[in-house]
Amino acid sequence: MSANADRDVIFVGDYINRGLGSRQVIERLIDFREAHPQGVTFLRGNHEGALLEWLIHGNNSAFLAHGGLSTVRSYVTDATCGAMIRFVKEFPPVHAQFLQATSLAYETDDVLVSHAGLDRGRPNERSEDILVYGRHQLSVFDNPPPGKVAKRFIFGHYVQKSMTPFFGRGGPVCIDTGCGTLPGGLLTVYLHPEGKYYQF
Repeated sequence: MSANADRDVIFVGDYINRGLGSRQVIERLIDFREAHPQGVTFLRGNHEGALLEWLIHGNNSAFLAHGGLSTVRSYVTDATCGAMIRFVKEFPPVHAQFLQATSLAYETDDVLVSHAGLDRGRPNERSEDILVYGRHQLSVFDNPPPGKVAKRFIFGHYVQKSMTPFFGRGGPVCIDTGCGTLPGGLLTVYLHPEGKYYQF
């Protein structure tokens, strides 16, 4: 993928914990950012948030519960005693800086992109709990309240077992089509405002 001068490129998060190549994925994203310093936004997924919680605050429970050991293995090849401690001590500073620089959302007048969508009952709420962790009881898939016209919002986080994007009434588009989660799961690229998508 390449960045286009007249189109912003937004990555929706969960770059890690999806197999043994997490370190390589972060390295490729950093390389992409360096090659395209303008018009590219990296959003934070709940997996990145959980890793930051471990690296900064020492709490690894959420990270390990969401497949974090696969990420540890991609950084620490020696799985002997103390691998978890070495992972934290030796985690590359440039990778930590990349994770800390991830954004909660990308928003314009007509579109909102975040990892976990938004709360249809509180459409103006922009907290990390909602945008990154999806703590809104799946209201992201609810029909909009009567009389309210929502801007289009695009998100991942909720794996679509059909391996095709979800298009809901009133604006929601979920593009998590199982890449790294489902056997044969696909990576989806969505083009806005055209409404087209491509899968790889």
